[in-house]
Amino acid sequence: TSMLLNFFYNLIFKISKKEKIFNADIYHLFGSKEQEEKNIILNKLNKALNLIHQYRPGVLPDLTDNIKCILVSGNSSCLGQYVQLVNIIELYDQYLLNTNTSVEFVARLLVHEAQHVRLRRLGFTYEEHERERIENICKKAELVFGKRIPNGKGIIAYANKRINSDTSSSYTNKSYKLRLLDSMNNSLKSLNCPKWLVKFINWLLLKKIK
Repeated sequence: TSMLLNFFYNLIFKISKKEKIFNADIYHLFGSKEQEEKNIILNKLNKALNLIHQYRPGVLPDLTDNIKCILVSGNSSCLGQYVQLVNIIELYDQYLLNTNTSVEFVARLLVHEAQHVRLRRLGFTYEEHERERIENICKKAELVFGKRIPNGKGIIAYANKRINSDTSSSYTNKSYKLRLLDSMNNSLKSLNCPKWLVKFINWLLLKKIK
């Protein structure tokens, strides 16, 4: 699994384009034909990072100096995730493009993932028995952020609803690996990879899960 992830993300980095916002390295896969979409996403990320800089400046290093990059991809399995193995934060491009996704909620997502980065730096491991506690710590970081910013009521309500809402079965090793499989599938499909490659990677990952 580790080798596959390394191979996959190294491939993504080679074909991605890199931008710099607030000293954060942003990798994306938008070509010249998607200039408008790229501008929307980069503008929203810029405003979200600025909001964090204003109200939670201590979070910013975990979005800039302490990770390799922020990757904007077509992975629709989640809105965002911290991929510890390659030390990146990955965000779903369509969530950022959605007109209903406010700058505040993009910042909320970044704060959540930055908390994962901070916990990893402090020596926390994302082992099965620790996952529920770690996720709740990250959700509480969202809550703190929501209380500090203007127009944060939506974030406060959202965070409160999610804290302790997941069942322990959501954090088992099997569930975690199945989400990883789904994540890679979505990313490969968004890149228009050949079906045989998607099937081959599925087969390898499913062997690891079993």
